[in-house]
Amino acid sequence: MPLYNTDAIVLKSIALGEADKIVTFFSRRYGKIQGVAKGSRRVKSRFGASLESLTYINLIYFGKENTNLYKVNSCDIVESFRKCRDDFDKLKRGLFICDLVNSTVRELDVNLKIFDLFLNTLRIIERTEDTEKLDMLIDIFGLRLLSDAGFAPKLNSCVYCNKSQHSPLNTQHFNKIGFHILKGGIVCKDCLDGSEDSVRINYGTVSFMQKAIDISLSNLNRLSMTRDMERELHKLIRDYIHAHINREIKSYGMLDL
Repeated sequence: MPLYNTDAIVLKSIALGEADKIVTFFSRRYGKIQGVAKGSRRVKSRFGASLESLTYINLIYFGKENTNLYKVNSCDIVESFRKCRDDFDKLKRGLFICDLVNSTVRELDVNLKIFDLFLNTLRIIERTEDTEKLDMLIDIFGLRLLSDAGFAPKLNSCVYCNKSQHSPLNTQHFNKIGFHILKGGIVCKDCLDGSEDSVRINYGTVSFMQKAIDISLSNLNRLSMTRDMERELHKLIRDYIHAHINREIKSYGMLDL
């Protein structure tokens, strides 16, 4: 059976028998995979802390091609993200994005954009002390993850009439722009009254979403928004995630957003 070698991030693990674990990884080269780590629950396991959620590792595993469950051969820690695990506020946000990646990405689907987004987001969580910035980061991560997974929202023109949102009529009526969760995009003021499934949102929230999709995560501090816009964005992205991956992310309840 062939050996596979790749960088990976540990998403979660579950107990198997008395001494083993089934571990879910998101890997750079092979996408999301699951593997059995023999003896990993023993006190003197050779795997040590390398199978903890959030850990960035170099993973070697083996098994038949396209099997549902591989065998983990070895794991070497590249980045432990210890601060993420030792700080509860950071931990719950880190576990949330693990949950979101696990719920969004299908097994064996390789997506380098999502992998790099995931890894860079963990690095920012690790070094960020401002909890409010972390909340904004989580929203940006969710928005960009869905965009990279093929569910990018239409933010430049109306989903009904295709009118550009940069029309002076739109910028003069901030409270008369909408967003259609299922259609995945904005609704202009002229179409809003006839769209029962659209929610009214602030024009500034749409502008923030446009910037958030394109900006480098290293420039997060350049973004700002009012508290009302934050609450609006939290709910909008949560509903959008739920609608487009067709499941509720249970760990959302930990975030108090």
